[in-house]
Amino acid sequence: DASTHNDAATHNDAATHNDAATHNDAFTRNDASTRNDAFTRNDSASDEYDWDSAAPPDINYPDAQMTHRVHRYGKFELSFPYQHNPSLNPYDPADVQLTVRFVDPNGLSQEIDGFYYQGHILDCGGPCEGGWMPLHGSAQWMVRYAPLEVGVYSFTSTLSDTTGTVSGPSGKFHALASHEHGFIRVASDKRHFVFDDGSEYFASGINTAWGGGSEGINDMYPRMFAKMKEQRMNYGRLWMVEWAFGLEIDSLGQYRSAGAWLIDYVLEWAERNGIYLLLSFDTYGHMEGGGWDANPYNSDLGGPCSRPQEFWTSTSARNLYKQRLRYIVSRWGYEPQLLGWQLFNEVDMIDSIGSDPVVQEDVRLWHQEMGEYLKSIDPNQHLVTTSFAWPTIGSPSWGGSDIWKISAMDYTMTHLYGVADFASQMASFSSQQLSNADKPHYFGEFGANGSSGSATYSDDPNHLALHNSLWVSPMLGNAGTAMPWFWQDYVDAYDLYGEFGKLSSFLRRTSLSDFPAGPINATPMRSGFNIYGQGDSQGAILWVQNAASTWCCPYRSAGHSAASVPVELSLGTMQNGNYLVEWWEDGLVLATETAIASSNILLLAREGLVSDWAIKVELDQDVDALPDRWESAHGLDLGSNDSADDADGDGLSNLDEYLHGTSPRNSDSDSDGIPDGLELTAGTRPDDADTDGDGVPDGWELAYGLSNLDSADADYDADLDGLSNVQEFKRSTDPQNTDSDDDGLDDGTEVAAGNDPLLP
Repeated sequence: DASTHNDAATHNDAATHNDAATHNDAFTRNDASTRNDAFTRNDSASDEYDWDSAAPPDINYPDAQMTHRVHRYGKFELSFPYQHNPSLNPYDPADVQLTVRFVDPNGLSQEIDGFYYQGHILDCGGPCEGGWMPLHGSAQWMVRYAPLEVGVYSFTSTLSDTTGTVSGPSGKFHALASHEHGFIRVASDKRHFVFDDGSEYFASGINTAWGGGSEGINDMYPRMFAKMKEQRMNYGRLWMVEWAFGLEIDSLGQYRSAGAWLIDYVLEWAERNGIYLLLSFDTYGHMEGGGWDANPYNSDLGGPCSRPQEFWTSTSARNLYKQRLRYIVSRWGYEPQLLGWQLFNEVDMIDSIGSDPVVQEDVRLWHQEMGEYLKSIDPNQHLVTTSFAWPTIGSPSWGGSDIWKISAMDYTMTHLYGVADFASQMASFSSQQLSNADKPHYFGEFGANGSSGSATYSDDPNHLALHNSLWVSPMLGNAGTAMPWFWQDYVDAYDLYGEFGKLSSFLRRTSLSDFPAGPINATPMRSGFNIYGQGDSQGAILWVQNAASTWCCPYRSAGHSAASVPVELSLGTMQNGNYLVEWWEDGLVLATETAIASSNILLLAREGLVSDWAIKVELDQDVDALPDRWESAHGLDLGSNDSADDADGDGLSNLDEYLHGTSPRNSDSDSDGIPDGLELTAGTRPDDADTDGDGVPDGWELAYGLSNLDSADADYDADLDGLSNVQEFKRSTDPQNTDSDDDGLDDGTEVAAGNDPLLP
């Protein structure tokens, strides 16, 4: 189970390894000539790097360990024993501090704060939570860093405490090429998200705030993240609360190491499965009632605040909060798998704020100060946001309009529950948010019922609220789907992940940045349906909804269907010419046709709308079933039918490439080392470098005879050297050779000793 996946001592033995019979036949291990060099250690004649230059100098810390090789955007880690006066607070930089200066291959330097680390194990005797977990190993100083360039990095460090400052470990490491996209940013259109490499990120997911039930954190996240990946979901949210991932729970300035370790654990599974997490620091419950009674900021418990209102204004409270933010950024600021930081969940629900304009302004100023502080200390500039319970901008007036306009707030979100027609209400609130703050927006929480997942299912057995909210989201120019709140007792309990996969199928071949924010110029020519969409003069994405197809109220009866209506609509301001039109229903193409726009008007019509359809409209002047915009982006001929050509020689025609969301100019669209055509034949994803979500690229698994369709083999130790397959990949060692550098020492032994397993 998940608890056996953590350290080398718990890996499965050889008897549990997959044998050739369990491998996908198309991916049986080929000879050396077919290996992708990017995923194997090159011989001396073709070394890309001078491996010897990565050897660290004598660092005078015999127990120090470091990552000698890391993939670009991966995690470099340096650790060594924490040895300071026990009276000092390891979380307070005024008492003790580790600072590491990194120099990249271009000579640019960056200083990163280290942090105090205590390991734990999952042997909890049941579901693991943040309050207590068994310790593992001794306390360590640790620093984490994500290299942004390929090449050799060097680092030096200093250690400071109340006795003075001394030099710490120094050394070098290699950053290797990878398929990773980088950190998530706000796109230039201020409506969407993009990665560092320019590729788009449309958030699709659910709230995954904590583990619960019999599974707990240790089992729920690995299982649910894997199911999410199957449906191309890519978003979750963690709450730093006392029963799960909370840090500053027991006393001020002292943080629960178990809660921090569990965040590390969940992030590892998020990385494997391509899930990007929003880390929420606080929620309204901490500031009222029993939550305030147990809050370490309460003066009754020794804190600086006699009332909750003072939390926002007390200099001592604000400085202590910044100290916590500093620890959070020091520990997880390296992580590209974090979408961003959320300061508060539903801050307007705190009863002590009420309608008092003075306290409301204090809360605004607090958000501004903490947001700006995060920006000043985060080396990778993760996005910053917050949230409110009430969806309407201006109610309360201090909530949406003023706080969302703060420059340190990178994007906005809305929470929405219990409305009769989610699509129309989401359109209204999205428009309010976009016009108010001019920033990306999505619905961070929603549901037909706000009390429980079972109540949500009882009210909406046809899950129309979920279905409609997902499909309308991209049609409103939002940066992600609406995110259901009830994850474990609704989406998971009723296995509704497939609803997200259906939308993902529709969006795979769509670049949302092609369309400006704002409603498309679409006019219904008959009654009985609603239109939502985004578009420009060369195309559009549309969602047409039978006006009677809402979760409330006739649809509360299981199996109820609305009477069908015909759809007739016109799109205005369109470029004249031929258009490729795809009609989609429930994630599948219902029909494909060619339509002609004249006098800048394109007419679309179809009979029999019962629930909803999505429509994709793209200019295709040469009528080759390849949108002109797509052909232009890939350098294909707009004036001839080249759909059958294979521009990159990967065994897929240009039309196949378009239909599967791959590049006709790149035979390996996901840079995993396997041609697109071979991946489709073998049943892996040519647009996903790690099909099975095990943290190991498909090409590396192919090179070493592992399965691209079985995530379990990432944690096997095929050569019994103490390193799992995923650890071997991260360290660039050979998973089938106990001693990769032939120096007489097992790879795992060298790693445990802090040595480089690729240097004899």
